[in-house]
Amino acid sequence: MSKTLYQSELVKLGPVSVRVASDILKSKFDGKPDYVVLAMNGTERLYNLENPSCGEAFHGRKGQTITIQATGSRDEAAVSIVDDGDIAPQPAPRAPQPAAPRAPAPSNHAPHGATVGMAINCACANLTARGEYLDGEAVTAIASDLLRVAAWLEAGNLLPKRVAVSDNDGGAS
Repeated sequence: MSKTLYQSELVKLGPVSVRVASDILKSKFDGKPDYVVLAMNGTERLYNLENPSCGEAFHGRKGQTITIQATGSRDEAAVSIVDDGDIAPQPAPRAPQPAAPRAPAPSNHAPHGATVGMAINCACANLTARGEYLDGEAVTAIASDLLRVAAWLEAGNLLPKRVAVSDNDGGAS
């Protein structure tokens, strides 16, 4: 069974060479449009006439190869035979444009703004878990430490250098 060729597809094709493979045939179903069998590129297609005037181009042309062009849809649909001289020249293919500069490849970490936001969120969670007041200075200090450690890790420094802690802080180095 042949595939149906609709007016909208025929319009998109522009001027196209077809062999009219049948006379205009009446549909055996009530309310269905008349149709004609057209051979395009070796494949037979059933073209449903959008309206009665669309069939005028095909009357008495069974077995002929013609170039047709379809326009419009529904009541304004039309199919006309065009000569090679009537076919509007197709625009020449444009030369390939140089490739636009590509954005850097995405990295595996969040954008800087999101990273800062996540560090602030983690700092707030840390203070809340310890039952401490959400002081702006404390949040900033913890978030800064988190960002510094994240930068070390991204740079491949898996073990940041130990910083000597003075004896008066009560810690050991």
